[in-house]
Amino acid sequence: MSNNVRYRRVSPNGNGGDANGEEAKKRRAELVERISSKVQALFWVAGSIAAIYFTDLIRVLFEDKRINRLFLNVAIVCLAVNTVIMIYLTAWVPYQERLLSRKLGKPKKLDWEVYCPRMIPTMTAFALVFFIAMTKAMWPVFGFLTPLILLLLFMGFVFTTHFIPYFGG
Repeated sequence: MSNNVRYRRVSPNGNGGDANGEEAKKRRAELVERISSKVQALFWVAGSIAAIYFTDLIRVLFEDKRINRLFLNVAIVCLAVNTVIMIYLTAWVPYQERLLSRKLGKPKKLDWEVYCPRMIPTMTAFALVFFIAMTKAMWPVFGFLTPLILLLLFMGFVFTTHFIPYFGG
């Protein structure tokens, strides 16, 4: 008899461990997907931070005389409107849901599409105006790189949400 006998674990359901192997493969694939997603998000955020640092963007926006102030102010107003709408949708509407649920004694879900159907199209319109106004404001300084810088900043901002912890149920 050979000394190189290999044993494998038999699953309780008697199918020879194939179900556990498939489950392990599925968990591993999900883990690899999550890690890949986080690494990609980290690269976008790092690229965005690098763009801000190497272009000295904050100082340029506030101090450079070549920046078109009218379009910068329009862009800031659009960003403020989008921020207020986002806070409304992510904080106020869920707060109203909790109040309504307590009042009725049963869970009540307020869907954005029903409760406030024009918010997402409004945010989209303000985002487009923001992008156009910011491009026009920064063009005298950065020229053809302006849309690329703004795209990089947008992607970095979007992917920062990967690193915000979720405590909801």
